[in-house]
Amino acid sequence: RYQSEKTPDKYVCQVKEEILRILAHAACQKPDGTSRSGETLLEDCQILWEFISSLLSKHQEMPSFVQQVIKAQVYTIISQYTEHQYEKVTRQMSKPIYKSVPVFKTVYEEVPDYNRPIQVPRFINKSTSNPFKKMKNIAKYGSTKKETVVYETVGYYNKTVSRQVHDGYREEYSHTEYWQEETGEQKLVGTTYQYFRQSAIVLLLALVHLLISISINDCESYKDVEVRYQSLYESYFLKVSKLPNFPIEPTEKLVFSILSAHLEKLFKDDFDEVVRTVACS
Repeated sequence: RYQSEKTPDKYVCQVKEEILRILAHAACQKPDGTSRSGETLLEDCQILWEFISSLLSKHQEMPSFVQQVIKAQVYTIISQYTEHQYEKVTRQMSKPIYKSVPVFKTVYEEVPDYNRPIQVPRFINKSTSNPFKKMKNIAKYGSTKKETVVYETVGYYNKTVSRQVHDGYREEYSHTEYWQEETGEQKLVGTTYQYFRQSAIVLLLALVHLLISISINDCESYKDVEVRYQSLYESYFLKVSKLPNFPIEPTEKLVFSILSAHLEKLFKDDFDEVVRTVACS
């Protein structure tokens, strides 16, 4: 499909369309919580690498130090779009509750029993105004007065009574209180995964321009590639993150449409020049 017989401008457009399809596919992927989460993104990076490499007639495999840079960025993106939900771990605590109960003791004491009086007899001469009784008394007692016994209460017998008196307090079990107390730990209760969206687009765009703008063979180390790639990543992140109306749940068709409408933000002028040169070679 990419033959040099086509006009250079049309050739550039077709190359960009193919790249946009790969970008749109990557943007619509998301982590799955397994060790294979990054494979789709890495596969898209490999496809893009092979496409650009063949476009430039280099046909070289992705060097290991480039793979390291890309893998590191892929795992960073996976982490950004994987959200773990945690909740605080609690444990049930309990405490017995006691209440103060008054204590009484029994005391005994002797008190007068007013129902049991102490009585002693006493003899008295009782006079009468009745003349007949007087005569009778004289005949019987030798006096007009009659000797009579009366009982006089001189006291009362005691009885023992008891009563309760307060003698302090004692602690008595009332109930048990329960509550939840945080342990300071957290436990994983769920995980949500978001689409890679713009981050995947930036990941691949930076790789495209890394290949277009420099010779990988000029990079002597992992650190050299990392610095160059990171500079491109940050540059395109500012542009792509501001693309309007980017959906939270993207589709490849919609993402392709949005990217197609903002090509000037995605490709530098030197990209067109390189592709035109290839088309004319």
